[in-house]
Amino acid sequence: MDGIGVYLHIPFCERKCLYCDFNSGSASEAVKKTYIESLVKEVHMYRAIFASRKVKTLFIGGGTPSSVSPSLFEPLLQALHEVIDFDGVEEFSIEANPGTVTAEKLQLYKKYGINRISFGVQSFNDKLLRRIGRLHNASEAVQSVKLAQRIGFDNINLDLMHNLPDMQPEDLYNSIRQAAQLGVQHISLYSLILEEGTPLYEEYEASGLSLMAEDKERETFHKGMAMLEDYGYGRYEVSNFALAGKQCKHNLIYWEVREYIGLGLGAHGMYDHVRYSNVMETGVYVAQIGAGNFPVEERQALSKEDEAFESIMLGLRLKSGICLATYEARYGLDLMTTYGPVIKKQIELGTLELSEGCLRLTDYGHDISNAVIVEFMA
Repeated sequence: MDGIGVYLHIPFCERKCLYCDFNSGSASEAVKKTYIESLVKEVHMYRAIFASRKVKTLFIGGGTPSSVSPSLFEPLLQALHEVIDFDGVEEFSIEANPGTVTAEKLQLYKKYGINRISFGVQSFNDKLLRRIGRLHNASEAVQSVKLAQRIGFDNINLDLMHNLPDMQPEDLYNSIRQAAQLGVQHISLYSLILEEGTPLYEEYEASGLSLMAEDKERETFHKGMAMLEDYGYGRYEVSNFALAGKQCKHNLIYWEVREYIGLGLGAHGMYDHVRYSNVMETGVYVAQIGAGNFPVEERQALSKEDEAFESIMLGLRLKSGICLATYEARYGLDLMTTYGPVIKKQIELGTLELSEGCLRLTDYGHDISNAVIVEFMA
């Protein structure tokens, strides 16, 4: 059996950014303490699964996990070590925001086996950072990365954002140069998505935002992507670039439709052909855990066909694409027989290519990947 992934959600941050629709927000120390205590109990509720399956990756996300004090955070890390055999863990990631990490926190992470840090930098332009409501500045981002490197972390990701309000192409290029010069191993490059209910979306609806036109946005992204590749960061997924051997193993579990356990408020998981999600309200989550119940709100049994389609939808995000032989061995389905007309049409349109037994998106296909995937849904 393949190793599984484990995701843990920390729903706290210092302040919600203007573009963020994640299940997160600020909280008192008392609320954080109660939540972490409940999360520790939920970790123990999965003891039987962790005893029977190798855990390959862990990922603590949020929110801003690094906003939690060491004294509150350590019991969670201890609990994970009590129920998981860390000899099999290949990657243990934590998300952090610049300005929220200290030497004490980083040393604690390292002590308990965290070996990968993902910093939400977004930009090295102070004006743009203020525009989207980030609390840190460029200098703090540089200092945080260098501190992590001094503590001994050698697998660091930086999140960068593209097409922010009032952003110029050179702003993105400068951020890419700065990230590469810091010597990080992984860079995620995401374009801003305006989510309903966020302040930026409301501003866009009310008065519009100064965003790049679609053709300019694509041109800028492609030049940025070329810069990343010149610096040695190979594109392995639509928005993710890594030095050789430094691809995010945990996220690959998602994209390859492998099993993972989701723990914490609103966390999602997929295990034993069932996709599930936890409750979204802190009070309900704490009450469910306190009553000894799994805090699961929804469950969906997945048929073989469901998983097969998800492997197309997610597999096409990967540069390697979908291996036809692997797909057939896993699902007992012939991809070319099942989707032959769609594949033929998309190859003719230049969005897909079939090479060395794998179906993958072309560069043009990556630009309109959602439209291509819709064709498979039809």
